Amino acid sequence: MNHTKKEIATLFSTGKFLPVLAYLTDDIVWNTIGDRSFKGKKSVTEHCESTSAYFKSVETVFTTNDILIADLKVVVTGTAEFRKNDQLLHFISACDIYEFDRTNQLKKIDSYCIPEKKQLTSL
Repeated sequence: MNHTKKEIATLFSTGKFLPVLAYLTDDIVWNTIGDRSFKGKKSVTEHCESTSAYFKSVETVFTTNDILIADLKVVVTGTAEFRKNDQLLHFISACDIYEFDRTNQLKKIDSYCIPEKKQLTSL
């Protein structure tokens, strides 16, 4: 199935990495701003796999607030909640900026993930 840029970005931003892997260029760069950078399809794929493993170990709730599309870029903003045993572990506000090439392949991702400072409490 061929996905649009909007679908690819939305899938990635909500932790559904597997369908997106086919759209990565060989020299993709994923910058998690203020944290780490991953360069190349192998490195990005490995990080997606380890992130997916974490997502499976907790309850995840992703909320998409906005999706902006401009030519070869897509911006997705939203939040992510991570819970375990009815306890909120992390609440993240996020902005992902996706840059595509002219063949609909993903060549760069800049992810801004800001932990909220609200008190982490049980449900």
